[in-house]
Amino acid sequence: MKTIVITIVAIASAIILAIAGIVAYFFFGFQYAIHKLNAVPLSSDNYRPSAVELIKICQSDPRLFSDEATKYLDPFDPVWAPPSVAKLHPEVIEIAPDQASVTWGGGFYHCGWKLVRGSSTANGLSHTWTLWFYSEDHSDEFLEKIDVANDQRFSEDQFIHYVLAEVDRRLASHLDDGLSTSEADWYLAAGRCTFLEQHHRLDLLPQQVRVAATSYPHDWRDILLCYLLDHEVHNAAASDKLRQWADQTGGQAAWMYAAYAFYQSGDSVAGDNAIKKALATTSADPDWIDNDIPIYELGMAVRLYQTGYLSECGRFCDGILTSAHRYFTTKSAVQSMRNIATSSAASRPANLPTFDKYTSLDAFGDMNLQDFYAAAIPPTTTRPAHP
Repeated sequence: MKTIVITIVAIASAIILAIAGIVAYFFFGFQYAIHKLNAVPLSSDNYRPSAVELIKICQSDPRLFSDEATKYLDPFDPVWAPPSVAKLHPEVIEIAPDQASVTWGGGFYHCGWKLVRGSSTANGLSHTWTLWFYSEDHSDEFLEKIDVANDQRFSEDQFIHYVLAEVDRRLASHLDDGLSTSEADWYLAAGRCTFLEQHHRLDLLPQQVRVAATSYPHDWRDILLCYLLDHEVHNAAASDKLRQWADQTGGQAAWMYAAYAFYQSGDSVAGDNAIKKALATTSADPDWIDNDIPIYELGMAVRLYQTGYLSECGRFCDGILTSAHRYFTTKSAVQSMRNIATSSAASRPANLPTFDKYTSLDAFGDMNLQDFYAAAIPPTTTRPAHP
C-alpha cells in the first residue's frame, strides 16, 4: 500500500513539474519575445533617424501617403514608410500633419512610437516634436524632443525614389515568396507598376524592371516584363533569355508563364512550344514561384483575350487545363474563358465574365501594357503592331 502511495505521489509530482515547466517555458518565452520586440523602437540607433524622417513625411504633401494613394500597396509593413522606418518592418504606420504612430507586434502585444507636434519655435520657422515609446504593458516613455524646420519634407520625386529603393531591397530578400491569395494584390513588382503609373512616372519602370530581372531570377513578373520590353525593341536575344530562365527555373509554371509572354508579344510559335515544354516537364515548380499558379494563369488568359490574341488565349487555356495546375475553383472559369476565346465573333459576349481575386489575378497589377510600352520606349523606335 505504501509503495502505491509513493508511486502516485511521484507521478503527481512529475505531472505538476511538467505542467510548471511548460507554463514557465511559455511565460519566459513570451517575456523574451516582448523584450526583443521592445528593443527595436527603444534603440536610439533606430528612433533618432526615424524621428527626423517621420517628421519630414508628416510635413510632406498628404496626397503622397493617403489611403487612396497607397491602397494598392500592402498596408502592413508599408513599403512607402520612410527609409529608416521601412527597414525595421513595422506592422502599421499612420501619418497626419501633426502626429505619427508606428506599431510593431500583433495578437496579444503591440508597441511602438508616438510622435506629436508641439508649439512652434521662437523664430516661427520650426516646430518642436516629441517622440514617445508606448507599449501595452507599461506607461508611455519619453524618448526625445527635436526641433525641425517646417520646410523639411519629402518632395514627390524623393518619395518615389525611396519607395523604389525599398521595393528593390525587399525583392532581393525574397519578401514576396509564399504570399497567400488574400495578400497577392500587394506583390512588390505588381505594386511598383501601379505605383509608378499613379505617379505618372512609368518612364522609371524599364530600368527598375531590367535590374530586377537581371538580379532576381525568382522575380518572375519582372522577368516577363523585361522580355516584353526587349521584344518591343527587337532585341534578338529576348526569346532565348526567356527560354533559358524557364529551363533553369524548372517546373510547369515557368514555362506556362513564358508561353503567356510569347503569346502577348505576338510570337505564337514560341508560345505553343513553351506550352509543350510545360506539359512535358516532370520537374516540380520551385517553392518561390507563388502559391496561386492557376489563378495567375487565368489572369494571363484574360489579358491575352483583352489584347486581341483570341486563338492564343484558347491554346493557353488548353495548356492550363492539361497541366497539373487545376484548382477546383479555377477549372470551370478557365473552361469558360476558353469557350469564349474560341467561339465565333457573333457568339462572343460583349463583356468578359467577372472573376474575383480567388479565381483570377493579374500578374502586373492591372497595368496597361500599351502605356508601359509608350512610356518606356522612345517614340522614334519602330514598334511591332499591337491589336
